[in-house]
Amino acid sequence: MTTWKRVSSKIIFSHPRIKLAEDIVILPNGNKVKYIRYEGYSDVSTIMTMGRDNKFLMIREYTYPIDQELLKFPEGAIDKNEDPKVAAKRELEEETGFSAAKFVIIGSNLHFHRRSKAKNYIVVASSPYELAEKPPGDQEENITTVWLTEKEIWAAIKNGQIIQKNALAAWAHYQANK
Repeated sequence: MTTWKRVSSKIIFSHPRIKLAEDIVILPNGNKVKYIRYEGYSDVSTIMTMGRDNKFLMIREYTYPIDQELLKFPEGAIDKNEDPKVAAKRELEEETGFSAAKFVIIGSNLHFHRRSKAKNYIVVASSPYELAEKPPGDQEENITTVWLTEKEIWAAIKNGQIIQKNALAAWAHYQANK
């Protein structure tokens, strides 16, 4: 295996949601280059819930950069030292007003493999129930919930209604673990 050697690293941009680091690295061929990567970015948790009439809970959320509403599974950042299942429960409750009796990690995928070591953990939440009161969520979120059958999810993928990579990866992991 060839490895890169980090010579130095500095944070060149810092914001509560993202940090960028610039590293000086020596490549296996001996060349020294500057490399940009995401630093301190929390891992992402994706939750899929099956409940009502054998349907899956998904959310519709407006996404500002593409000026489009996306259909995806509830998800969010994992706080520092937080267990992915705990984050999944918190995010599910904040985004949907539902919780579940059981949370199981079924897989993970890399968030952006070329620039970060962050993972997207796929968590299946089972035995869902509605909360008496939905906890406050992120003020940037504009979310509605929808329950879809497996057939409806496949159709939404085929028709280009589900295009977010975390949702597609979560669905692939779920299908592989059935």
